[in-house]
Amino acid sequence: MERKRSSAKRQEPLEEEEGSVISDSAMKTRQAPRSSKQDSSSTPRKGSRSQNREKQIPEKTGARKSQGASARPPKRSLKTQTTTTADEPAASSQIAVDYKQIAMLAGGVLLLILLIWWGINALSSSGDGPQQGPASNPFLTAEQNQQHNSQNPTDQPGNAAEPVEDSPQAEVAVTDVKSGIDPSKQKEGAAESLKNMSVRGQEKKHLPDWGPGFSALTGPNAGKVDLQLPVLKVARGKNESGVWDSLNNALNEVTSRGAVIRLYGSGPFLLNPHRLQDISQLIIMGDSGQKPTILLQAKNENEKQPEVNLFSFSAGLLRFQGVRLLCDVSGLSGSGVCNVLELNQSDLTFQDSSFTLTGTTDRTLRLINSTGAPRTTTGRPEGESRIFLENSVIMGQKLEAVRVDQIYADVLISNCFISCKGAPCLELDSLDLALAPGLILQERKVPRTARIFSSTLLSDHTIFSLTGPEEKKKQVKSDQEELASGQTDIVVINSVLIGNPRNKQATMMTLTNWPQDKLRSQSASRFDEVKMQLENALLWGWPSYLRSTEHGNSQNVFQIDSHRTWQQSWGNHVTADMFQPDLPAEIDELLTPAFVKPLLDFSKQKSVYAISADGVTAGCDPASLVSLTQNEQKRIKAVLGRPDIEQEIKSQFAKAKAVTFDMTKGNLSDFLNGPAISGPTRVNVSGQGVCYMSPVTLENKQIQLVFQHKTAESPQAVELKLLPSSSKSRVKSGIEAFFNLKNSTLEVSGGAFRVSPDRKGVVPRHFVRCQNSRLGLDQCALAALLPNDNRFQSAIYVEADSTGKSSQIQIDHSYLSASGTIIQSEASQLDLDVRNSLFLSQQDIFALPAKQGVSDVIRVSLSQSTFAPQGSVFAIKSESGSSNSGRSAIQVIAEESLFLPAPSGSNARSDLSKTASLISAPQSSSGNRGIEWWGNSNGYMVERFNAINRATGSASGAGNDFSADMKSLFGADADQHELTMRGGVILQDQKLPPVIKLQPVHFQLLPTCKAASWSELNQPLGADPVVLQKIIEGKQNQDKSGRLKRAF
Repeated sequence: MERKRSSAKRQEPLEEEEGSVISDSAMKTRQAPRSSKQDSSSTPRKGSRSQNREKQIPEKTGARKSQGASARPPKRSLKTQTTTTADEPAASSQIAVDYKQIAMLAGGVLLLILLIWWGINALSSSGDGPQQGPASNPFLTAEQNQQHNSQNPTDQPGNAAEPVEDSPQAEVAVTDVKSGIDPSKQKEGAAESLKNMSVRGQEKKHLPDWGPGFSALTGPNAGKVDLQLPVLKVARGKNESGVWDSLNNALNEVTSRGAVIRLYGSGPFLLNPHRLQDISQLIIMGDSGQKPTILLQAKNENEKQPEVNLFSFSAGLLRFQGVRLLCDVSGLSGSGVCNVLELNQSDLTFQDSSFTLTGTTDRTLRLINSTGAPRTTTGRPEGESRIFLENSVIMGQKLEAVRVDQIYADVLISNCFISCKGAPCLELDSLDLALAPGLILQERKVPRTARIFSSTLLSDHTIFSLTGPEEKKKQVKSDQEELASGQTDIVVINSVLIGNPRNKQATMMTLTNWPQDKLRSQSASRFDEVKMQLENALLWGWPSYLRSTEHGNSQNVFQIDSHRTWQQSWGNHVTADMFQPDLPAEIDELLTPAFVKPLLDFSKQKSVYAISADGVTAGCDPASLVSLTQNEQKRIKAVLGRPDIEQEIKSQFAKAKAVTFDMTKGNLSDFLNGPAISGPTRVNVSGQGVCYMSPVTLENKQIQLVFQHKTAESPQAVELKLLPSSSKSRVKSGIEAFFNLKNSTLEVSGGAFRVSPDRKGVVPRHFVRCQNSRLGLDQCALAALLPNDNRFQSAIYVEADSTGKSSQIQIDHSYLSASGTIIQSEASQLDLDVRNSLFLSQQDIFALPAKQGVSDVIRVSLSQSTFAPQGSVFAIKSESGSSNSGRSAIQVIAEESLFLPAPSGSNARSDLSKTASLISAPQSSSGNRGIEWWGNSNGYMVERFNAINRATGSASGAGNDFSADMKSLFGADADQHELTMRGGVILQDQKLPPVIKLQPVHFQLLPTCKAASWSELNQPLGADPVVLQKIIEGKQNQDKSGRLKRAF
């Protein structure tokens, strides 16, 4: 009966249960037909490995079904398991293999599921960070950036010129994505992405949703700049491949794809008015932690023009990082408004920077003026413009820091000091709330938002100025137009807002043309459209805290002047400690305005301590802020006040006629005073070998000497020789100079001159003697080292002029070596410009007078040159003192120059064993009175070099702190980025030849020393010895050779 039931049950379509125990009867049934069943063929079908095994052994399936149908008791099952047959071992092994394979298959499926889940999470989390890929906008959210990048075509120069506009379908998709995000989670994501910004206390919960916009450009959290943006390097005064010499020239190269402009050096970099449109992203930043100064000279041609724009930028992102803006408004005429940064449908970041005004004008200045319709082409549904100020200082007279005249805007100010005198700090102007259909994709809940975090804002007028929206009671012009909300949120956290208690009209917030009925109502909703939130904030020194007025109706005024009225008006609780009408007397200095770091440290102020919470002191952190000091502004004026001698000489010979002269066939002196010379004349001088000339005297002449020679010829060297006709008159009185200039202009290019050490030769007192004249030496060389001979006194001697006129000297790419002084002046008025040159003297480099009570000034400019004296670089010949005009008698500007002692020794060899000094002054002089020093990136061999050596009869040994001496003499800001470490300046050739055989090549720097890469472009300091050596050897081309194609 059992077998019949099992056969009947075998026909039922029951599902097989894998892994069941096989009974004795099933095993016996399978043994008999095993061979015939294995030989029979069957059609295969897709399935698992266990299903294939079932087709090979069909009896097994039937046995399992009969076992499941009979429902045997447990004892029968246990007894069946202990029964053994001849084929049972083989069946048991097959069952064991089934279990292992099933376990391995299940584990593999589980592992595959885990890997897929991990990959999905990794991809989704990577999209939350700041997008720095091609054409990414750091102000967009992650979803917007991904969509924007997917829609961007291949970034080619032709495509970059066209602004990218999103399609309507793409904009709608962005709206759907944003609407699907949980606002609380979006806040957490924004806060997480703001890791580059320092937030304190309660500021984190008020961070904006556009957190990815805070991508740092410098520091450890700096993100990579978009590789699609070209980098333009700007170094003032540099004319090299890949480097622009001015910021204006670099801006002219910016295309619609954008650019990164890196400023090398401290500047100043002149910025003329520009108008840039459709620039995707423009970044202007300093390099290597430098704080370069950008000077804007504001000028207007039309006095009646009511509004003037200095720098206009539209439809893009403008970023300033680590720069100091100085705006000179003395050239502004007329009345009205001047916008320094005029933004139209653009975003702005102003980080680690400062803005300062100089000069006076009748116009009101605005640093940032943001206007324009909502930005519908950026992938933002709400189309708001964003302004971010961080770690910055903004101050000035009649200066308004930020003005926004847009329907949708978001302003964030973090750790800033803003001081505005006579104007509000932040102005939100009137709005036309009528929106055209399709202007925006998603209405912004709070149209205008201003967040003030950990900042100090100061004004003697008002901090916030809000002009009410257009009255909604007016009828809408078109049925299709809609009215947007006029709500404005102002959030002030951990900040101090300072007013002027002496100005009774000052108020912290000014409302203009706001609905007065709602303001006067006693309901808690009187400020529905203005939300003011204060947390750990101090309102310090304000006669009133809010005043609402109407144009044309001065009697209708609503005012809040106490904590109680404020709390009743806003309907939320604020502590009374936040309202302090009295201002400490020491804070008055900040009202000038001025940036004084000790006064901005409020940690010991009782009023600030009372409102501070969570261990956070309200106000900005002055230690992290930098602004232009008064001394730095003096330095900028000194740099800008330098005359351009090279340009003046070029303009004088712009239309000069050209003549030729052969040194081997005549006397140069007779030729220059002959009939061939009339007016500005260019004389092309040829010759080879040693050529001789008699002294030249020029009066009321304009001559340009250009020494020409071929590469195959031997180098030309010009020596002085007395002709028989002139020897009788000059042998007793001596020879005064090679060239005597009076009321003349002489430019010498490519000339190599030599004073013979032979005692029988002619030794002049000076190489050039000039009075009220211009002298230019370009690619010239003078060898005048005469050991133990005092006849040669100086290379250039400037004689005082009775009329008080000034002489000008410009030396470029030249090598001057002399046993006497290089430049000696008796005149108290002189302009001197030295560039890319090497001066070697056995005495002093410059011997200058500093006469007390004289209004004239000696202006010296040194750039990328090397100075090696045995005495001093600057020898002050008389008591130095301040002049009646308040200006220093001597003004020195030195940049990227090298200062070291001149080698000295025997006839066999020379070394750097003696000590020299930068300045030597009479013993009676005190301090640096009468001397003004402005240096940047200069190198000093401090082992053998002193800052000052007073004339005591013996030179003091080096070893003092050179930097400390310079700061005590000229101030902390006088010498910036100086190289004063021991071992910083090392010459490559330690075994120097005798002094008389020294050449520029012996001043080559050791490549591993700091001076070999200390300049702004990581180039060697001082003059290039290789270029100067070629000039001496006669292989230098007439075109100036700069440091081309050098890596930096």
